[in-house]
Amino acid sequence: YGNELSRVGAGLVEHLLTPLFQQAKKDAKALEEKLAKQLEKARDHEAKGNLEKAADGYREILKYTGTPPVGEAGEAMKALLGKLTAPEADPAQGLKTLKGWQKDFKGTVLEEPIKDAIQDLNKRLPAP
Repeated sequence: YGNELSRVGAGLVEHLLTPLFQQAKKDAKALEEKLAKQLEKARDHEAKGNLEKAADGYREILKYTGTPPVGEAGEAMKALLGKLTAPEADPAQGLKTLKGWQKDFKGTVLEEPIKDAIQDLNKRLPAP
């Protein structure tokens, strides 16, 4: 949209730019609705106990920024980390899952919480 704004200085009148901004609003709203639906599906998977599919759904949402579903997906992923490291969780299974997530979430805000969870589970595993 920056290129379009530069045209204002070149003599393009405001009434021609207005539809561009209206379309941008529609597109942003459509994206937010799409992400909200994806968030709902991911939460359904989590409720059914399918943490892998839930994490995949949250991961897709976290590719975007600036919308409420993205923030909620980040919080949901942190909650999944909590489930995997809970005292009653199987440390070996949780460790396997988290190591896969570590690669997938490298460079994101979830990288450090995943590393911390891996360290926690490593401490809980029995010595070989």
